[in-house]
Parts: sequence; C-alpha cells; structure tokens
Amino acid sequence: MLRWIAILFAAAAVCAQTGAPATAEGWLEQGKRQVAAKQLEEAGQSFEQVLQLDPRNSEARVGLADVSLQHWLKARDAEERLRFYFQARNLLIGVLDQDPDNKLALRGIARLTYLGRSSVPGQDRAGWLDEARRWNLRLIDVDPQEPSAHFALGKLAWTKCVSPDGNSRAKAGMTGAEDAPIPDEAIRSEYREACRPTVEEGTAQLEQAVALRPDEAIYLRYLAQLLRMRADYADTPEAARPDLELARQMEARAKKAVSSQPSAFSHSGTADR
Repeated sequence: MLRWIAILFAAAAVCAQTGAPATAEGWLEQGKRQVAAKQLEEAGQSFEQVLQLDPRNSEARVGLADVSLQHWLKARDAEERLRFYFQARNLLIGVLDQDPDNKLALRGIARLTYLGRSSVPGQDRAGWLDEARRWNLRLIDVDPQEPSAHFALGKLAWTKCVSPDGNSRAKAGMTGAEDAPIPDEAIRSEYREACRPTVEEGTAQLEQAVALRPDEAIYLRYLAQLLRMRADYADTPEAARPDLELARQMEARAKKAVSSQPSAFSHSGTADR
C-alpha cells in the first residue's frame, strides 16, 4: 500500500512539473479543449489518459468517437474512412450498451449515421435513411429540445422525396419555378401515395427545429422546400396556397438571417449538411 501511495505521489509530482493534468477530470477537459482547437491527435491521447484512470468514463469514449469522426470527415482514402467510421460507431455503441439514454452518445451516433451514407459497405440508400431516422428519433425521445435531430429528420425526408417530387413535376410538364399543385391527377396521386407520410413527418420536424432556432437559415430553407413539396400533392390551388405562402415567408426569413450575419453562414449545431 505504501508503495502505491508513493507511486501516485510521484506521478502527481511529474504532472505538476510538466503541466499535465493530474486527474481524469483534468485530462477530460484538456481533451475537449484540444478537440475544439482541432488538435485531434493530442485530444485522442488525452481521452486515452482518462480511460487509463477511469476505464468506465463514457464521456471520454464519446470524445474518442468524436476524434474518429473528425478524422473520418477529413479522410479521402476509402479504407481509412471505413476504419475511422467503425471506430467511432463501435465506441458509441459501447457507451449505449451500458447507458441507452446517454445523450452525448445518442447525439454522436445520430450525427454519424446521418453523415455516413457513403461509408457503410453494402448499405443501400433506403437502409441508410432508415437507420439515420431511427437514431434521430431515439435522440428526440431522450431530448425533445435537440434541434439538430429535428433538422436531420426534416432533411432526411427531403432526401427521400426530392427525386419523386421533381420527377412528378417533370412528367406533368411543370417548370421548376411553377407554384401550383401537380395538375395531372394520376401523377399527383402517385406522388402523394409515395411521399405524403414522409413529407408530413419532415415538415413537422422542421417546424420543431425552427421553433427551437428561429433564425437558423438552413432550417428555414429546408422547411420552405418541404412546404413546397407538400403543396405539390394538394388537391387544389386553394388548398396549396397556405403552404406556398408560408414557404415564401420562410425563404424571406432565411435570406434575412444570412444577410444579418457579419461573416459567411455556418451552422451552429451538429454537422447537418
């Protein structure tokens, strides 16, 4: 026992001399600062130090997952991207296995699956959309006030139905700028049947995102696009008019939000684009 006490005092003395943290909490805070400064290698080492001192520290595991995710976003080599993707995923799943409601881990895996459509071998587009939707719904179950999850669900809906909407408009001979429901009843009904539940869910989720962040331009823009998509399957021009008017209001608000910013627009939530 005395020997271990001596070792701990010696380690603390070394940390004091080198300026390195002496506790798991200190290493954790250092790792967070290093992530913010884009010092990813150093951040990874700091989070590893946390786990040496506290092997069950879930926040350090989420931090390591974030480091892997940042590496993944930068990587260009396919094998390297795959390695970083699964490093991040496995760390987050490990945290959720121990703590299914861990908000940090849910936020991380919701973001990872949302962005990860090009990194999962053998996963088709429908599989990616379904998985990303499930994780973002799970995050909202735990934290209904998480704007990035509401936005992600809205954009996933847009991703699923933007091609059917555009193809339906083209088949009906509509121009890109034409504000009206699809005039051909058969084409309109086919589009409505394929996309109405998805567009309705996405619109509701984006309305929640805008309620939480009223001046987030990208939220406003995607809400406007989904409102226009919903207007395309309306039965009559009169039924479409409220959605089209609201879409124009959202577009004007988005333009104002961008013009009021002193620098280039940047999204302040998770990397949603």
